[in-house]
Amino acid sequence: MSLCKFESEVKYLSSNVNMVFDRLNDLRNLETLKERLNDPAVAERMSAHIPADKMEEAKKQLESLTFDKDSLEMSTPVGQLKLRIIEREEPKCVKFASEGSPIPLYLWIQLLPHGEQESKMKVT
Repeated sequence: MSLCKFESEVKYLSSNVNMVFDRLNDLRNLETLKERLNDPAVAERMSAHIPADKMEEAKKQLESLTFDKDSLEMSTPVGQLKLRIIEREEPKCVKFASEGSPIPLYLWIQLLPHGEQESKMKVT
């Protein structure tokens, strides 16, 4: 079986690397994503970049997400998917592994400082 590797582009964040790491360190902090999606201003900004049909799919996916400190769980077309934090390297990296997935899945979120009040993020 071959290994597939996907990497995002480097994204620039307008938050200090320590603040970003702290947010990812406790996944319950991501619950605010669901709340923000109900904000009309946020939905309008997103709709400028995401087609309407994809926006509805994104809303359904976000609504199905559940969080605890170390894991997140979501509904997918192939069933429930759970990602659990398996390693933290403050403030540089948070590593996840899937649980109950038909194929093993690993996700790394890498962070680097970019000045005092900004950071860079890459997802692998």
